[in-house]
Amino acid sequence: MKKHHLTVVTGSRAEFYLMLPVIKKLQQTSSVFLNVVVTGGHFDSTMQESLKDIQEVVPNNLHTIPLDSQNSYSKDICEQISLIISKFSEWLTDNPTEMILVLGDRHEILGICTSAIIHRVPIAHIHGGDISEGAIDELIRHSVTKMSTYHFPATKLSEQRILQMGEMISCVTYSGSLGVENAVNNCFEVLNQIDKPYALLTCHPETAIDSKNINQQQQCIYESLMNYSGKVLITRSNFDEGCNRIYKIQKKWVSENPKKFFLINNLGKAYHSTLKEADFCIGNSSSALIEAPALETPSIDIGIRQKGRERGYSVIHCNWSKDEIQNAIRQCLDTKWINRDDRFSSPYNCLSLKTSDIIVDKIVSHLKSPAKNKIFHLK
Repeated sequence: MKKHHLTVVTGSRAEFYLMLPVIKKLQQTSSVFLNVVVTGGHFDSTMQESLKDIQEVVPNNLHTIPLDSQNSYSKDICEQISLIISKFSEWLTDNPTEMILVLGDRHEILGICTSAIIHRVPIAHIHGGDISEGAIDELIRHSVTKMSTYHFPATKLSEQRILQMGEMISCVTYSGSLGVENAVNNCFEVLNQIDKPYALLTCHPETAIDSKNINQQQQCIYESLMNYSGKVLITRSNFDEGCNRIYKIQKKWVSENPKKFFLINNLGKAYHSTLKEADFCIGNSSSALIEAPALETPSIDIGIRQKGRERGYSVIHCNWSKDEIQNAIRQCLDTKWINRDDRFSSPYNCLSLKTSDIIVDKIVSHLKSPAKNKIFHLK
């Protein structure tokens, strides 16, 4: 049997754990020879847990493009993208592949896809068509969509957006969200470092605007959470411009209030079980809109980073205001509000089949019968 060469690329912890069921199923697919390329934030000294998890899952055919992600200014990010383009080009020259599989909207993925299209390697893209107006990721995501030949949107609305961009209908497969699948099926890793009750905080920079307001924004969250009776478990932000400032501020909270705040760089496989047991999650992570409803955990989305992204009734949006955040926390703790029948309905709910099954089956089909040309399709 002919084996088709497929390459999965991961550049961040969130993206790897989302793709984990896809990677495992591809490894078990007899018609696929799988390479995994690791780059980006996995090589930060504070994020070594994710790299260890990858090495455990992918003991063979694992390739690395190390980056220095300690710095997160615009110049540094541009240099990282440039290095990825160059290094992945070298890798493609030595490792022929029939398709690249990527997820999301990170700047590392932009570099990977730029190199792939120059080498005329088709790209399959998961989670295209989403909207998040408060982050540069929004522009990167849509750019990757236009670079890609095959698409796996998480919602019907995202599917419509991809088709409106002129992508071929035969190459767009509505799959549902891997985040929901993972959340529902993988709540088995237990975190023993913090007792209930607690809230889960993940806060990223709003990269679509100037980051000068980070100190004020973090102060609003701090003052609001100090009035919450439980503990606060903080997970570290993505490696975006401004992330080091957030990290420095949050480390100060922990040093000044060690019984209140707990900072963990990477929850890894324990993320979903930790999210499930939280009173609520708060910040501006997409997981508050996608995974939290699937686990019936109320969530608070602050600011504009996720503006435009679809959401269910269990997601409360508020601005960077102490009063608004405190009101949102009170609402999340209100059992009458929580117990509404359709509270945790979500546009990201999986289909009857698992999302990973849909993606893997369709990728194998595309590998066997690839699209001859990527054309602009008029709907």
